[in-house]
Amino acid sequence: MRNHAPIVSSLGKGTVTLVTAGGEHRYYDQESSTIMSGTEKDKTLTFQISGGFIEVLNNEVSLLARALKK
Repeated sequence: MRNHAPIVSSLGKGTVTLVTAGGEHRYYDQESSTIMSGTEKDKTLTFQISGGFIEVLNNEVSLLARALKK
């Protein structure tokens, strides 16, 4: 959401789904255990997490999450 009010919140166990808006993005690929980068628009990335934090500030989202152990 563009121009969203600033927010910082904790996250519990669950699923995080991200949809890219285009432009450069980086993410951790669990299958290859590496940091991947791309520029595709509308790419869906889904992660299982055990907790973490999210911040929305100045039209950017920062997500720090603990991976759900297999």
